[in-house]
Amino acid sequence: MTRECRKKQGKYIVNTCLEYLKTTNTPPHVLVFILKSFHLYGTLFHPFVTVFAPWWLASTAVCILWIIGCAFIYFDGCLLSKLEYELEENKEKFINVIDPIFYLLGIDIDKSTQWWVTVIAIWTYAIIAQCILLYRFK
Repeated sequence: MTRECRKKQGKYIVNTCLEYLKTTNTPPHVLVFILKSFHLYGTLFHPFVTVFAPWWLASTAVCILWIIGCAFIYFDGCLLSKLEYELEENKEKFINVIDPIFYLLGIDIDKSTQWWVTVIAIWTYAIIAQCILLYRFK
């Protein structure tokens, strides 16, 4: 499939989620907060699940990580970040979940750098998580 077709599919998914979220009658700024919290804590909590959870939960978490990595590449970005951006009322102040890493490392933030750093981070972590899982349950 072409990149444009995949982007259209991603936009359709995001728009469908937006329509559903609007039915909850929750203010957009609250939805953004909830989504960003889920986005951040899911990322931070995943390593603990991989290291300490029983086989069925750890293997499910690693499978989900691989699916997220593939979806990130397929849809040319993170659908959750795109959903957060669409809900954000002040687009000028939008901050992506990975942006604090750029500030800490002194790296200029642009779409290309965000994409590549995220891809490298996801796949590096996915490989490490897979190795941990295989080591724990060999």
